[in-house]
This record gives sequence, structure tokens and C-alpha cells, in this order.
Amino acid sequence: MKVVNLKQAILQAWKERWSDYQWAINMKKFFPKGATWDILNLADALLEQAMIGPSPNPLILSYLKYAISSQMVSYSSVLTAISKFDDFSRDLCVQALLDIMDMFCDRLSCHGKAEECIGLCRALLSALHWLLRCTAASAERLREGLEAGTPAAGEKQLA
Repeated sequence: MKVVNLKQAILQAWKERWSDYQWAINMKKFFPKGATWDILNLADALLEQAMIGPSPNPLILSYLKYAISSQMVSYSSVLTAISKFDDFSRDLCVQALLDIMDMFCDRLSCHGKAEECIGLCRALLSALHWLLRCTAASAERLREGLEAGTPAAGEKQLA
């Protein structure tokens, strides 16, 4: 199968159940050597596909985690992609995104050009804004549960 675009390549990998290592090798075969994964918006494309459905797709999330670990994508592109997710009612998706952020938050640094460092700062601001929105949505759901007279629902949100 000839791959036309990034989304098609991700779907092919998912359909054929490629391992994360096999996925990375094939992605590098499908796309030109000069293209960077950030320019192709790999993190965006992976998150978009992973978050289709009521719960995140673990296989596609494993591709994203591999891309992060192998530095195929920058931290700033991942943070920016995460900050675009806005359906805070999907607990499993939000938890998966928080887990991804937790995966690399203690290793954030920038030793590149000034533009890259500024890009990381912007991505961190976007991520912080996303975390605040996430917290506000959770607090609102907790309040609604408590007002409805169902403490169990409110307490469940705290777990």
C-alpha cells in the first residue's frame, strides 16, 4: 500500500497492529528524509487518532510514547498537541494525556536555538492553561455531583 499522508500511515499501522518499533521504522520509510516530524505535525496526528472513541487507543498512544522517547517529536509539539484536547468529560482520555505529560515533565530542557526555547516556553504556557481548564472542569463536575445530592458521585471525582 502506498501511503499518501500521515493520517493514512497511522491508520495502516493501527490496522496491521505494528509494534511501536516497527511503526517508527516504517514511518521513516514512508516520509522524506528532509522532513521533520514536528513540521509534519506527527504529535497532533497521533493524538487526534488516539482520542477517537470513548477511551484512548492504547496502540496509537504507544506510537506517540515511542516518538517522544526516541525524540522523533519535540516536547513542545507534544505539549501543544495535548493542549488542543478540550473534551474534559472523557476521563480516560484526560488521564492518558496527563500520563504522557508526566512521562517527560522532569526532563524538559532546551539546549537549541533561541526560537526552539521560546517555542518550548509557549508550549509550556499552553500546557499550563490546559491543566487549569482541566482542573476547572473537574471542579465543576464535582460541584454538580455534590449539588445533585449524590456525594458518591462527587467523591468518585476525587479518586
